[in-house]
Amino acid sequence: MKTAQATPAPTDRYSTLELRHLRLVRAVAEERGLTGASQRLHLTPSALSHQLRQVEGIVGLPLFRRERKAMRLTTAGEILFELAARALAAIDDVEDRLARLRAGSGGTIRLCAHCYTGYHWLPAVMHAFRASHPEAEVRVVAEATYRSIDALMAREVDLVITASDISDPRLRRRPVLHDEIFLVVAPTHPLARRRSVEPVHLADEHILLYAPTPEESGICVEFLKPAGIWPRRYTSVRLTEGIIEMVKAGLGISFLAEWAAKPELDRGTLVAVRLGRRGFKRTWNAITLRETDASPLLESFVDHLAATLQAGKSTARTKLELAS
Repeated sequence: MKTAQATPAPTDRYSTLELRHLRLVRAVAEERGLTGASQRLHLTPSALSHQLRQVEGIVGLPLFRRERKAMRLTTAGEILFELAARALAAIDDVEDRLARLRAGSGGTIRLCAHCYTGYHWLPAVMHAFRASHPEAEVRVVAEATYRSIDALMAREVDLVITASDISDPRLRRRPVLHDEIFLVVAPTHPLARRRSVEPVHLADEHILLYAPTPEESGICVEFLKPAGIWPRRYTSVRLTEGIIEMVKAGLGISFLAEWAAKPELDRGTLVAVRLGRRGFKRTWNAITLRETDASPLLESFVDHLAATLQAGKSTARTKLELAS
């Protein structure tokens, strides 16, 4: 009694069909003959004929029929040609993307800042970056803002911009901006006449913070708290323009980088006072994972970041606020 042969699984039927076979079918179909296809594939006509017979042997059906001097696709050939068109287009696209990634001209950068103030400079950085990397994408992962380092460790983002002191050996840190935070007050405020202020001078002031709470404010934690001072009255204002207008109206005081408030300082509608005799200086860092080499694209973005922030610091054209 004959034993029926098992039908091969779909994944086994054309297990020997290769990309070179698809390229061959596409070339013969588009050139409508072996001569043009052999030149296109850099094969001799006899070698191409041999490979075509191999493909037909794998498929089990003829792929072309001769009509006068041209070769036309059979129904089986049309099916295989359709597959070749889709598969080879996908392969070409992947190869192009990988080539751009190797060259540092394409790819995606996912980033977040350690607080929402940091996102104000992003349009200026992206404008400069896209001019030289039009095929690259910069994606802001805003939902990771308040867990930025954890998100970097989990590879949810590629880059974190932060003024926090990061010393984890698993991370690579590159400074991108140095500047100083000042107390900003209205010209009529009593503190406007001082060259510098100490935490005790701010004990009874209404402080306007960009951070949601004093516990999330670097100024409160690093400048006020060590002196035993904590805000008795504060308001969280999430827009720099709102903070500036409220300070100008005498409704409170706040903390900003001098160059972030430069237009108002130049007009005399705000006054900047140094925090402590030595000032409150900060360094913003670009943080990436140390265990993997930064891609050329990521390195280029950090270069643009540093250049744009330094330009913004000196011209006050960008709006990076270092109030937190």
